[in-house]
Amino acid sequence: MNIKRPLSLGLVIGLLTMAFAALPALASAAELTDSAGVPVEPGATVSGTSTNAITETQFGPLECEHVEVHGIVEVNSGGKVEVAMDEEGGDSASGCTFMGGPAVVEPTLNSINLSGSSGTASFQFVVNGFPESSISSVIWSGSATSIHVEGPVGGTIPGEFSGDFALFDASGEPLTLHE
Repeated sequence: MNIKRPLSLGLVIGLLTMAFAALPALASAAELTDSAGVPVEPGATVSGTSTNAITETQFGPLECEHVEVHGIVEVNSGGKVEVAMDEEGGDSASGCTFMGGPAVVEPTLNSINLSGSSGTASFQFVVNGFPESSISSVIWSGSATSIHVEGPVGGTIPGEFSGDFALFDASGEPLTLHE
């Protein structure tokens, strides 16, 4: 019996299996583009706007009618999108309620790191003077003009944050995130 033939056939099958397994990973790469499909350049200002941001706490929900955060694109290539805090600020929240009354919420986006169709968002916010923070998961599917953010909130009023954020460029034009 010739052992070379089964060994070489096994090696070829193994290499093909590895190659096909790698294809989804190669095809699954995050990229942020403008409405014409052009990748957003590093240094560009982007914003995320939510009309359904909510943090469930033991004291009841903290809800905001409108949340807007801003960042600067640092990386938008190689299957990665990284956005850092915009030092100019401009992050805001309005129409917020907590424990049956109005709440003053001051959000700050720290960073967003994405690859494939998921990633993380790190942010802080002050609620009626109490500091909170979260490192939340970010997910989307296909080509999306909004991302879903959810995760634990730690601080004085711990809870669970969730919200959908539509993405825009500095002139207010929608951006698309591709997986």
